[in-house]
Amino acid sequence: MINCSTRTPASLSWIVSSRVMIAAALAVLLQFTICLVENLGNERYFASWFLKLETMRVLRTIQNDGGKLKQTYANDLNHYRGQFASAYGYRVSDTTGQVIASSNEALFPSNGPVNNLTRLRPDSWIRHEPDQSKFYFTGGRKFLVAGAPVWIEYVTAGDPAGQRYGALWMDLVEDVWIPVLPTILLLASFAILSVRAALRPLEEASLIAEKLVPPYAGQLPSIKQLPLEANRFYVTINNLLEKFSNLLSSQDKFISNAAHELRTPLGIMLLEVGKITGQRARRLEDDIEIMTGTINRLLGLASMDAIKIEDLTTIDLVSVVSKVSEHVDPLLQKNNCTLLLRDQQPKLFKSQLFTVRDAIVNLIENAIKHSPNGTQIIATCGPGSCVTIEDNGPGFPSGDFENYLEPFHRGNTTADGSGLGLAIVKKAAELHGGNVKICTSSTGGALVQICFKK
Repeated sequence: MINCSTRTPASLSWIVSSRVMIAAALAVLLQFTICLVENLGNERYFASWFLKLETMRVLRTIQNDGGKLKQTYANDLNHYRGQFASAYGYRVSDTTGQVIASSNEALFPSNGPVNNLTRLRPDSWIRHEPDQSKFYFTGGRKFLVAGAPVWIEYVTAGDPAGQRYGALWMDLVEDVWIPVLPTILLLASFAILSVRAALRPLEEASLIAEKLVPPYAGQLPSIKQLPLEANRFYVTINNLLEKFSNLLSSQDKFISNAAHELRTPLGIMLLEVGKITGQRARRLEDDIEIMTGTINRLLGLASMDAIKIEDLTTIDLVSVVSKVSEHVDPLLQKNNCTLLLRDQQPKLFKSQLFTVRDAIVNLIENAIKHSPNGTQIIATCGPGSCVTIEDNGPGFPSGDFENYLEPFHRGNTTADGSGLGLAIVKKAAELHGGNVKICTSSTGGALVQICFKK
C-alpha cells in the first residue's frame, strides 16, 4: 500500500495558546530581569530584604516558656555556628535591653540604636558600615512575642556563606513565580477554551462536509455564533462549493448528452459493418465496439452522481463479485484466465447496487486485460467493505499510482481500453466516503483495493 506521511497541521487553539505562553514567558523573563536588577543593582534594597528574612528566621526560634522568653535551637541557624560563623551575628533583646539570645555579639557596633535605652527605639533600621567590604551591614526589626515587644538585630560581615542568594531566590518566588504563574495558566486555559468554543461550529460543519456527495449545493448547514473572520471564510467556501456543484452538473449533463448522441450512430454503424465481410471490416467492428465501451463508461461515470436515498439496497460483496464473475466469464475465457474468489467476511452496507457492481466490473476487467494469458486473478472480499483485486501482469510503474485514477490515463500499456476504468472506481469510492489504494502485488503485478466505507 501507499504510505503517505504528512505532517498534521497544528490546531488554532494550540497556536493561540502557545503564543500566549510565549508572551507569558517573555513577561516572566522581563519580571525576572527587573527583580535581579533591583536586588543586585541596589545593595540597600537587597540588604533590607535579606534582613527581613534573617530576622524572621531568628524570630521562629523565640518562644514564650511560662511567661519567660527563651530561644530553641533550629537547623536553619547553622550558618551562625559553621565555618563562617565569625561573619554573622544576631541579638534578641527586650524593652529593658536584656539580651534573650545572641550569637557573635562582638560583631555588633557599640553605638547601635537598640543599645541606647534613653531614646525611643525604632521599629526597623539598617546601616551599612563605612569603609567595609560589600554587603557589610547591621540592622534590626521590632516584633511581638506573646504580646511582649522584642528587638532582633542582625549583622553580617560580607556574607561569605552566600546566604543572600537564598534570599534572592525567595524574592524571585514571591515577586515573579507566585503572582505570574497562576496568571499564565489562567490565560492559556482561557485562550484554549475560548478558541475551541468559537470554532466548534466550524469543526462540526467540517465533519458534515467530509460526508458530502455531489451535488454539494445547499448541503452545508448555516452556522451561527462564528467569529467574523471564520464566518467570512465559511461563506466563501460554501459559495465555492455551490459554483463547483453547478460546474459538475453542467459537465455531467454535457457528457451524458454527448454519450447518448454518439451511442445511437455507433450502434447503427456496428450493425452495418457486421453485414460486410473481410478482415478490414472485422478490425473496424472491433474499433466500434471499443468506442461503444468508452461511451458506456462515460455514461456510467456521469450517472454515478445521481444516486438517491430510495435507490439504496443492502450490499453483499461476495454475492456481487460472484455475479460479476459470471458477467466477465467470456472475457476470462477469451484471455484464458481464471478468477479466484476469497471470502474474508466482508460487512454488509447500504449503497446503489449499480455503482458497486460497475466499480468491481471495471477492476476485474482491467486485471484481465493487463495480465498475460493463462494467469489467475484473485478477488478478495473483505475485511470490512473492501474488495481487493490482484493480478500478475506488468503492474503499475513505481511512483505513478495516483495518475492512474484520473480519467483517460492509460500509462504505457498497449492493451485495449479507454482509461476510464479506474476513474469510475475512484468515483464510486468517493461517493461512499471511501478510498482507492494502488500498489504492487506480491507477484509483481497490480493490486487495487476499493473500500466503500471508511
